[in-house]
Amino acid sequence: MKTSFTQLSLIIVLGLSFLLFLNINSNLQAQVDYPRLANYYLEWSLSDEEALNLAKWDLLILDMEVQENSPEAILKIRNYNPNIKILA
Repeated sequence: MKTSFTQLSLIIVLGLSFLLFLNINSNLQAQVDYPRLANYYLEWSLSDEEALNLAKWDLLILDMEVQENSPEAILKIRNYNPNIKILA
């Protein structure tokens, strides 16, 4: 009788611990804040149409030449999406 009570108690404690772990783990995943969409675009210059299409990304990685060849395109991307992260 005492052995089955101990086993039952152990199973209940392990089950509750597992459920608590799942709940804590799901809350941690929901609070992660990072760019979910990224684009690695290596053209040397950008047109207005390309700037509009590239503005939809959370993170945009551009060739360093874009800074010199199309600075107005980078400003347009920033105007279309003020929250974008641009690496150039």
